[in-house]
Amino acid sequence: MVKKKLEEIFKKSFPGITKVEESTSSADIREWDSLRHVMLIAEVEKTFNISFEITDMLQMKTFGEICKKVEEKIS
Repeated sequence: MVKKKLEEIFKKSFPGITKVEESTSSADIREWDSLRHVMLIAEVEKTFNISFEITDMLQMKTFGEICKKVEEKIS
């Protein structure tokens, strides 16, 4: 469930992407800059009704890392 919702958020945040993998990072998505990262994390927080510390936000650099942090927060 988490992964599916996150895929939807990624596809909404970065309309040009069609496939998201565990290793997908800003190196793979040209539009994924620091501002989009903050907007992406804000959407994740809103969707899952959670909040991250700034250190968590800085550590989440791939789709897989974001999935893992969300799963930790909701479990």
